[in-house]
Amino acid sequence: MPTYSASQGDELRAKLKALDLSEAEAGRLERELDEGKIVVLAVEAKAH
Repeated sequence: MPTYSASQGDELRAKLKALDLSEAEAGRLERELDEGKIVVLAVEAKAH
C-alpha cells in the first residue's frame, strides 16, 4: 500500500523522468517504494 498521495506519485514520476529514467524503470522503482523499500539514486554532476 503506497504511503503517499496520487499527487506525490505524479511528482515522483516527474522527478524520475527528469533523471532520464525509462517509464518501465520509473514504474519499477515506484513499486519498490510502495513495498516500503528504500531507493537511492546517484547521478554524475555535469561539468560547467
